[in-house]
Order: sequence, then structure tokens, then C-alpha cells
Amino acid sequence: ADVLERALAHLLDQHATAPETLAELLAQGQRGAALNVTHALKGSAATVGACRLVQGCQQLEVQLRQNLQQPWQAVLDELDCELNRLAQVRQPPAAS
Repeated sequence: ADVLERALAHLLDQHATAPETLAELLAQGQRGAALNVTHALKGSAATVGACRLVQGCQQLEVQLRQNLQQPWQAVLDELDCELNRLAQVRQPPAAS
């Protein structure tokens, strides 16, 4: 469990702002850089078994590789939601 906790901490530390970074890169037309960020996030998510996050990354990768003009915000919102959910899992509930 300790290895998984460290992997989750790494995911959240390294990729917490990935949706915002991706939004900026896509707005600037930097698809290659966005693909790199997405791929790194997908790898970290796969390490901790974050299936929904992996699926969102895979969806975005396909769209980027096919050079589709997409409304990116829905996918980015989904990635952000999953990252927030993982952050809540990482933090135990406050003692009452």
C-alpha cells in the first residue's frame, strides 16, 4: 500500500494542474505538447489504477492524434474532476 500511496502522491503532485496546462496548450495550438502532457498523465494514472482518468486521457490522445477540432473543455473538466476525486481519496476525512 505504501508504494501505491507514493505513486498517488506523485500523480497528484506532478499532474494536479494538467487540465489547466492542457487548456493553455490547446488554446495556443500546441497539440504535440498537449499530447505529451496527456500521455504522462495517463501513465501515472495507470500506475495507480485510476481507470476513469486513464480513459479520459485515452480519449483526448485519440482526438489529438486524429487532429480533430473538438470542444476540449468537456474532456478537460472530466480529467479535472477525476484528479479532484483522487485528491479526496488521498486525504483521510477530518477527525470529528
